[in-house]
Amino acid sequence: MQQWYENNPELLEAEKAAMSMAFNGFTLGKLDDGRLYWIGDVTPGVYETKFGVQNRKTYTLLAVYQNNFPMFTMGYSIYVYPLNPDASELIDLWGFRLHFLSDSDSNLHFDFSYDCHQWPTNTPNAASMIYKSLSLLTAAELVLVGELSKEDFLKAYHRYEQ
Repeated sequence: MQQWYENNPELLEAEKAAMSMAFNGFTLGKLDDGRLYWIGDVTPGVYETKFGVQNRKTYTLLAVYQNNFPMFTMGYSIYVYPLNPDASELIDLWGFRLHFLSDSDSNLHFDFSYDCHQWPTNTPNAASMIYKSLSLLTAAELVLVGELSKEDFLKAYHRYEQ
């Protein structure tokens, strides 16, 4: 089975260009099954702004193109996994649970299906999915430093504590 990037090398170049502009510290790689991924760190900056640079929180994210990319599907065709800290560590850190989805191997990735209706005809690229993840992490940090209520956060991200 040919991968999307073999069938459409122009789309791969567009993905590389978007990532270069938005998240140039991320690295492109390939999983054993042929799917491409981006891995890198994001730092929202809320902790360091409030408590000093020694309290900086950095998150390692893995964005994996699914075999159906660029086709639009519920939940998108790029999964973003928090690696460090991972999903369970984020739940412990935050003290509340966001809704994560499990992939076919039971690995948890961020659930952005709540806003799939916002892009009904255009499938997001890796840069936009990493940006969505960074936005979610930033909002969660705002809750932790007392600048945003947990209720407003959960309402904004259509998440329900479990």
